[in-house]
Amino acid sequence: MYTFQDQGSDSWIETDKLVADDAFQDDQLGFDVDFDGDLIVAGAPLSDSSCQGLLCNGGAAYVFARDQQGDWSQEMRIFPDDVANSDFFGFAVGISGETVIASSVREDDEGNGAGAVYIFKRTAPGVWSELIKLTADDGQAGDELGYSAAIDGVIAVVGALRDDVACPGNPNCDSGSAYVWSLRQLGDAAPGDLDFNGAVNGADLANLISVWGTTGMGTGADFNGDGVVNGADLATLLGNWTG
Repeated sequence: MYTFQDQGSDSWIETDKLVADDAFQDDQLGFDVDFDGDLIVAGAPLSDSSCQGLLCNGGAAYVFARDQQGDWSQEMRIFPDDVANSDFFGFAVGISGETVIASSVREDDEGNGAGAVYIFKRTAPGVWSELIKLTADDGQAGDELGYSAAIDGVIAVVGALRDDVACPGNPNCDSGSAYVWSLRQLGDAAPGDLDFNGAVNGADLANLISVWGTTGMGTGADFNGDGVVNGADLATLLGNWTG
């Protein structure tokens, strides 16, 4: 993978070339890539690194971090606890703040190739933990949930390319669908912890104020769900204040 920096006047320069510390033939690092600030996440869906030397295509995702000098380096390789042969983990990836979403498009909990997505959280520099695994309530074999995936704040959107929702009973319909999850509704963080770092503090207050008077879409700041970020939501945040 390569990083480029805008020099203005439609001029870009290459700044870094990124490779995995355990790079191997056909891993396909960079199959999908996303970045936010000083963090990059990249999928390698054919990586065998999760399979202890076996050629399994379990997949992996890699997080790269930029230091104060502007240099990028690998921070961590991540994969789910239940990764299995031909899951193709890392097929789709996304990052928002210090939260990563990554898919196993051929995962088979709901049937062969039904697919699943996973949420990971950075709990400290160089430390990423799996928070939750998401599957569709109506998932079926071949849906390929996780063909695409994106995350913004507490909202995750995931595509299921071959879902047959438009023509029930026809397994070859492949009309497709998208699923939306709110991480806050999944109970991932206490009301007020807008950055999911385990504390409710000044950073969360600043986030709430930045969307004051709006719907707070994508931030989760509308804690009571009344459609506007206001004094009631501020009271909720302060009521959970940890400092």
